[in-house]
Formats: sequence, structure tokens, C-alpha cells
Amino acid sequence: MNLTDHFTLKEFEKSGTALRLGIVNRMPDALLPNARHVCSMLELIRAYYDAPLVISSGYRGPTLNGTIGGSKNSDHLRGMAVDFYVIGHSKRGVITDIRRGLIAGLAYKQVIAEFPDAQGECSWIHLAVSLVSDENRAEGLIARHDAGTGRTVYERMG
Repeated sequence: MNLTDHFTLKEFEKSGTALRLGIVNRMPDALLPNARHVCSMLELIRAYYDAPLVISSGYRGPTLNGTIGGSKNSDHLRGMAVDFYVIGHSKRGVITDIRRGLIAGLAYKQVIAEFPDAQGECSWIHLAVSLVSDENRAEGLIARHDAGTGRTVYERMG
């Protein structure tokens, strides 16, 4: 089932962790409007770069989310967040373009640079959106591992 022209439900539900551990990760039909909205935002990014995107994590059911240590109120649980990258483009550059507002029509709650290396290139881009326009506050965060606690800590982007 296509959610938008270039994104399918299957790729939005796909998870390497779920496959590896045999976790069934099927999104309830009631969340389809959420996933379609997220993918409509991805379509804007895809069009801006004229390049395909790879979704590494979209919907996460409660079992999968708990297994990976995801937040109990993660937008992934509601089909309102996606982790992705754009083929042929640096994740850091994509985040910069998103933060600068260069992608027309892109409305988002937050974009997170997940676990950047010493050069600032992150492992993936997290994008959370909302169907309620007031909640799309365009927040930019950087996720890092806290060596002392082993937890993920977030800092605001400048």
C-alpha cells in the first residue's frame, strides 16, 4: 500500500531490529493518516533534493519501541516520526537546509541530528511532525550518548 507517491506502508513499518528479533511491527489502520502526513513531508524533502530517501524507522509498535529503549511518548508510536537519510547528500547538510527553512511547505515539530561523529555527521535524521499546525514548532536538537549514564541526552541546535 502506498502512503504517498514514493513511500509505502511496508517501508514505513520496516525495522532491522524487528526483523532480527522477530517482532511484528504492524501499524494500526487508525494511524494511516499520521503516516501519510509524515510521508507527505518526506515527499517535499525528496523533491527538494531530487533524490530518493531511505526510511530506517517510521512506525514503531510498543514492543519494538520498548526493545530499542525508545521514549514512552515517542512520536514513532503514533506514526508521526521518521528516521531517514537522503541518498547522495550529507545528513548534516539536509538538517541545515531543513533548519534554514529552504524546503517549501515543510512543517515539523522537531528535527534531530542523531549521534553525530567528531566531524558533525549524524547517524540518521529524526523528523517529527504534527497534524496540528501549532505543534509544528521547528525545534532543532542534537542527540548524544552520555558516557557517564549511558542515556541519550539532547541539546538544542544553535
